[in-house]
Amino acid sequence: PGAPGRWRADALSSDHKPDAPRELARIQELGGFVTPAQESAPARLWHSPDWGKGFTISRSFGDFAVAGCGMTAEPEITISALTADDAFLVVASDGVWEFLTDQDAVDLVARKAAWPWDADGIRGRAGGDVSRTDVVGG
Repeated sequence: PGAPGRWRADALSSDHKPDAPRELARIQELGGFVTPAQESAPARLWHSPDWGKGFTISRSFGDFAVAGCGMTAEPEITISALTADDAFLVVASDGVWEFLTDQDAVDLVARKAAWPWDADGIRGRAGGDVSRTDVVGG
């Protein structure tokens, strides 16, 4: 198995939290209301300050009740080139990233992966044209 600390995490996306500056501006422009994070509670997206349950995310599929206050299903798209130096890709939901840092996730995969080879060694045996993607879902 891989050793934690051998691989370095590179974040390819960011969380869509309602108090993130770009998300907050977009929500407010659409008439939404965001309460700031408190010591015991994250920031929340609302129709108004007195409206039922708020949401801790600003983008989601199927939450039609809050579509009019800034919640959107529109994805944020980024393009990143994978290289021979990339060992794997971790794909996970906000429920994972709420509890793990990017590096924690990479170290977890490194500890759990059953790689019977050294990544540099397998690239060399395959002529350097190897791509490996491990997907971890949450």
